[in-house]
Amino acid sequence: MYCVVLREPGGRILIGSAGYVGPPSADGTVEIGYGIVADRRVPSLEPSVGVLRKCGFQLIDERSAPDVIRFELTRTAYEATAAER
Repeated sequence: MYCVVLREPGGRILIGSAGYVGPPSADGTVEIGYGIVADRRVPSLEPSVGVLRKCGFQLIDERSAPDVIRFELTRTAYEATAAER
């Protein structure tokens, strides 16, 4: 688990967390997750989604659970994205 910390004048504030959901599955799938506390989020998810898309992730399930949006990055897509760099 990793902590998301905002540095402000006078100190740092914990505003979220990120990490692995569990060990890799038998087929090598790894699930990660992250979250930011509500009062520190931007009004839309576009900046966050933009980062995922720029890294090669694709939307796979619009709303699989309340407040959850699922993206995936397959090995094939990762290797294609890495080759472009």
